[in-house]
Amino acid sequence: MGNLVNYKKISMLLAACMLTGAILSGCSSDKESAGKDASPKKEELSKKDDTSKETKETEIKGTALKNDNESLQLTIPDGWVQDKELNPLAVLSASKRSDEKYIMVIPYNKKDFSENSKLDDFANTIKQNIGATAKNLVVGTASDTKVGDLPAKQVDISGEVNGVKAKYLMTYLEKGDHFYQIAAWTTESKFDQYKDEFKQVSESFRVLKG
Repeated sequence: MGNLVNYKKISMLLAACMLTGAILSGCSSDKESAGKDASPKKEELSKKDDTSKETKETEIKGTALKNDNESLQLTIPDGWVQDKELNPLAVLSASKRSDEKYIMVIPYNKKDFSENSKLDDFANTIKQNIGATAKNLVVGTASDTKVGDLPAKQVDISGEVNGVKAKYLMTYLEKGDHFYQIAAWTTESKFDQYKDEFKQVSESFRVLKG
């Protein structure tokens, strides 16, 4: 298991992620964004044919959000908008506030971890540290998934943040010099209703360069 090189820095980043739950109670995070989101571009996700007994994926028309150098992209459904107030650490962030739906992407430089740290180490580090910022924490069992052609880990996490019961779909992946954390969340009572959409939006994330 890899150890952290800069434990304090990583812990601060993790805390910042979970504290965005405050947005659910009407308290926005720092209004100063990271300045890494460019103007959104419209794109339509292609419909995937599935002849198996599994539920067919429906065609979604969405907006492709890219960061300033167009190295990262996240596609959000119609009705969602870019939302820079969620967290100044997020390189991509969006919401549909009327429905209490939120998502953001935060990168972590691998230099802040030990040389041999893997994706499992990153996911476990987050699991161990989130408890410091949320009460009544419940962490589900992580499952394997794909984000584009990249292997990823995905897990449900619930807890009470600033007096609000929130639930997150956390997705972790790595490419190049970075680990990436994708956090999609809402109130605990609405999570099951939104989970499929959160999963689809999270898995639309792409590392275009690097």
